[in-house]
Amino acid sequence: MARVDEKEGEVENKVYYFHTDQIGTPLEMTDAEGQIVWQAK
Repeated sequence: MARVDEKEGEVENKVYYFHTDQIGTPLEMTDAEGQIVWQAK
């Protein structure tokens, strides 16, 4: 699953990818370059 953030006036959108377990619980989110921007603890 992906999320696209867009702010008015910004030239470039930001895409984030959610990584989940087998039942859909979010475990981490990465940016378009593959860097982790959020991780469950």
